Amino acid sequence: MGISSLISERIFADNDSLIREVKAGRFSGKSIISTTSKIDKNLNDHWDRELLHGKIIYPPTSAEGEVVFADIFCGAGGLSQGIKDACLSVGLSSQCAFGADQDDEALAVFCQNLQPSTAINRNIASLVDYLIDGQADSAEFVYPPELLEENLAAWVNKVSVLVGGPPCQGHSNLNNKTRREDPRNMLYLSVPALAVALKAKAVVIENVPDVRQDKASVFATAWSLLESEGYQVDSILMNAFNIGVPQTRKRLFLVATKGAKLKLEEAYAACARPKRSIWFAIDDLEESSSGGVFGSTSNLDAVSQGRIDYLFDHDLYELPNEMRPDCHKEGHSYPSVYGRLRKDQPAGTITQGFNTIGRGRYIHPTQRRSITPHEATRIQGFSDTFNWMQSTGLPWPRSTYAKLIGNAVPPRMGYAIMLAIIDSIYG
Repeated sequence: MGISSLISERIFADNDSLIREVKAGRFSGKSIISTTSKIDKNLNDHWDRELLHGKIIYPPTSAEGEVVFADIFCGAGGLSQGIKDACLSVGLSSQCAFGADQDDEALAVFCQNLQPSTAINRNIASLVDYLIDGQADSAEFVYPPELLEENLAAWVNKVSVLVGGPPCQGHSNLNNKTRREDPRNMLYLSVPALAVALKAKAVVIENVPDVRQDKASVFATAWSLLESEGYQVDSILMNAFNIGVPQTRKRLFLVATKGAKLKLEEAYAACARPKRSIWFAIDDLEESSSGGVFGSTSNLDAVSQGRIDYLFDHDLYELPNEMRPDCHKEGHSYPSVYGRLRKDQPAGTITQGFNTIGRGRYIHPTQRRSITPHEATRIQGFSDTFNWMQSTGLPWPRSTYAKLIGNAVPPRMGYAIMLAIIDSIYG
C-alpha cells in the first residue's frame, strides 16, 4: 500500500545535522538532530538511535491550537508519550488534562513525564456512570454517560484525544484460568463511555489482539457504542517490530474520531522501519554493571547462574530439558523460558517478568546475566530522556521497574496512531 500524501515521515541529512520532516493533515514540522559522529548510510537507523539517546530538537509549535489529551489506565505513560511526540513532530503544542490509574507507582512516573493537570488514583469504572443495551453490533447507551469525578467536569468539550489501555491480562492467551471471561475485561467499555461523557474529539483503546475473542464481545460492543455516538471508527493491528522497535510486540488499537475518515494504515506505513535486532537498541550498554538498580542486572541464585553459564559454555540459546526444573523435563511448550537473546534478532514481548530468566527469553546475548531495566526500556523504544525514577530522585525497587516497563506501550505505537488522528481531526 502506498503512503498517503497527507501522512508522511522523511529523514534527510543537511551538513552535520539530520532532519526529520513529518506531515499529518495540514500540519508539518522539521525536527533536528545535530551530530558530531559520522552520519550512517541508513539515515533512519542513525536518527532512531540518536532519538533513543534523547538528542532530538523539535520544531517550534504552531499558534493554531493545542491538543489536549487524557489517559486512563495510563500506566507509566508510553502511549501518551507517543501522542506527545507526534504532536511535537508536526509543531503542535499539547497538554495532558489528566492521567488515571490505580497503580500509585505508575501514576507517579506518568506525572513526572506527562505533567497532567490532574492525577486520579481511582478505579476507572467509578469515573463514569453508564448503562448499555445490547451487545456487539446492536449495542448502544441507554442514556448519555455521566461523569462521576468532579475534577473531570472542567474537561468536557475540551479533550481532543482520550486514550486508554484497559487491563489486558484477562484477554491474554497466557491467562489460562479466566481467559476471555475475566471481569476486568468489562473495563474496556469504560473508555468509550468516558469519551462520550467528555465529548472527546477522538478516542484510542489499546489492548492485546485477543480482545476480539472476548466472551462479552467488548471490542465489537465498544465499536458499536462509538459509532452510535457519531464517531468514525476503525481499528489496526500493529506490530512494534514493523515500526522500528526491536521487539515483536503486537497490539490492537480501536480508534474513533469526530473528524474525517481515519488513515491508520497510511500512518503505520509512514512510520515503517527496517526490521531491527535488539543490538540496535542496547549495544552501547553491553558492559553495563553499574548505574544503580535501573542500570544493573538482578542478582541470581546459583542454580539460575548455572543455567546461564551452561548456555554460554555450550553456545546455546535454548536450555535443554535436562537443565530445566523438574516440571519442564517431561516436555513443555515454552522454549523461550530460560532462553538467551540473540544479537541479530528482535526480542519477544517484554513483560514484567524480564528480571527473571525463568519467565521468558531475557538472558543477555553476550553477557552472563539477565537484561537490565535500562536495556528493557530501550527495547521498548523509550528515549533515555524518559524519567523512570521516583519523584525524590531515588530508584524504584527492581520489581517495580519490571512492572512499570513490562506493562508499558512502546511510544512509537502511540506516535503512529496520533499522526492518523491529527490528519483526521485537524487535517
